[in-house]
Amino acid sequence: MQNNLVKYTNGRHVFIGTFIRTGSKRGDTGGQTTLLLRNIVDAVTGESVDDHVWILGSDFNNVLSELQEGVKVIFESGIRSYTKKSDHQLKYKFTFPRALNVVKEVSNGI
Repeated sequence: MQNNLVKYTNGRHVFIGTFIRTGSKRGDTGGQTTLLLRNIVDAVTGESVDDHVWILGSDFNNVLSELQEGVKVIFESGIRSYTKKSDHQLKYKFTFPRALNVVKEVSNGI
């Protein structure tokens, strides 16, 4: 699935994912809230780009209260490559996600 991220390494893109749960990440400054999103797709084409991503939730306090399992969220992010230390394998990751919002279901009035 990581190979799908290669074409997104230039610039920032908009993605949609399904919120699964919150978690926490330990760091030098104490624990930080993280968000697990699954089934990440390109918001424009609908193409699947990754099976899951963990992002820091502290940047998205404005929507934390709206997040329930299964809710779709839309966010903007860049993608960059890195080399995994343990096996020197080239990987890709989401960088500096922002503008995370809950996707509101559209009703056609029927």
